[in-house]
Amino acid sequence: MRYLSDEWLEAANVAVAPMEPVADAAIAFAVTDETAEVETIESYVLDLGPESVRYHRDLSRAELTLRMSRSTAIAIANGSLSAQRSFLSGDLQVAGDVRVLLGHTKAMADIDDYLSPVRAATDFS
Repeated sequence: MRYLSDEWLEAANVAVAPMEPVADAAIAFAVTDETAEVETIESYVLDLGPESVRYHRDLSRAELTLRMSRSTAIAIANGSLSAQRSFLSGDLQVAGDVRVLLGHTKAMADIDDYLSPVRAATDFS
């Protein structure tokens, strides 16, 4: 399945379904395609809702947006680059309430573990 496709979001939802809800926060990801002639953006939200953890495309609840190029998103997703290093190098920009991210670092690490089987089945090209 192609990274960030609807199929990928569905697989990610299946993978994180067993997680216990940890908060009431939503983090948007805006991924730009630097190879396109006209800048295109794929957006999705990681919703750490009070009842479930899930991925979707409804940006209305997002309190924080992480913006990065597709190549940066792929490097972070496949584990070859940390989000922290991307932020420090300026390849990942943050907009909104940064406390949302800082307050949920454990949940973000847990999600990374849950997504391991999804990563293995993902086409990052």
